[in-house]
Amino acid sequence: MSVSIVVNELVAAAGSGRSLVARTPQDSVNLLIGIVTGHYIDSSQAAVITSAQVQRSTSIQQALIISNVLSSLSNTRMSAGRQRIPVGQSGMAGGSSAGSLNVWLNGSSSDVGNNFDESRFSGDVTNAIGGIDYSLNKDLVVGVSLGRDRTKLNTLFNNSGLTSRATMIAPYASYQISDILSVDASLGYADGDADVRYNGTVTGNQGFTRNFAAANLNGNWWFNDLQLSGKLSYINAQEKMKQFTDSASVTTAGAKNRIEQLRLGVQVGYWINGIMPYVSVAAVHDLSAPSVQGINTGSDRDAWTASVGVNFFTQKALTASLSYTTEKGRSNSKNDMWMASLGYRF
Repeated sequence: MSVSIVVNELVAAAGSGRSLVARTPQDSVNLLIGIVTGHYIDSSQAAVITSAQVQRSTSIQQALIISNVLSSLSNTRMSAGRQRIPVGQSGMAGGSSAGSLNVWLNGSSSDVGNNFDESRFSGDVTNAIGGIDYSLNKDLVVGVSLGRDRTKLNTLFNNSGLTSRATMIAPYASYQISDILSVDASLGYADGDADVRYNGTVTGNQGFTRNFAAANLNGNWWFNDLQLSGKLSYINAQEKMKQFTDSASVTTAGAKNRIEQLRLGVQVGYWINGIMPYVSVAAVHDLSAPSVQGINTGSDRDAWTASVGVNFFTQKALTASLSYTTEKGRSNSKNDMWMASLGYRF
């Protein structure tokens, strides 16, 4: 690349609002090499590279957790079949009347990463979320959930990293159309901040907000002791990163990163005296997702997930679950998750 092209690249980048200030001597070398090779990633672009994976493990995961609670653990018609838990009863066939109030807790930990050289990162995301809902009648449930997530990433492509925390609130509702079909929806909002570091010497704190909207159609069929269920989901999530100035007096502009997703999944479970092991698969398509022009971020639009887990039901009002999920189909990307849930109906 000629000197004139390098200068043009600098001018174009500066005109677009990208931060080209070198924070350390090593940054100066990386800046020049990156522009010459066409793989320079500034601080604003770095946030975009990790945004899709973070939103999949926070906002989208939180929306799916709420829907799964509504379509399984907290819904007596969906949880254990009409032959075992009739509508309006909390115990196995002939138990006491189920209460209208349901409380649940969910915890998950995800191992995420990207192995492309020019956008490599790795880390973990943890979610702790709980909710309380009330059955207004036998078909309509309304509730609210609160959550806390923590993300820790090492962005190896720029020798940097971040640790973020956010608090989420999401009202939700579910309506039972029939013994087989139900619909549910949720709206979520989260507020948080991220401690960022560059080359181990420069630090900063960036605020952000997230929001999501989700709608799901659920189906449930019983064949003796075999349960077949399906879910069609639409999720729209957005992350708004605020402008901040780091300890090297470099200002990074704010940005909005949006991901829109369709999911279609099926699950097969088998009832064994209050214990139901299951397997599930889901096809995932990103209608839109953050990307960086000219940088290979592994932003494949299509993926699929596979899960294996077990649900536990008692003759009282307690339910629990444990599962493992892995996402495949996105080039050089990783998203593996362990999750556990508890629910109690009063």
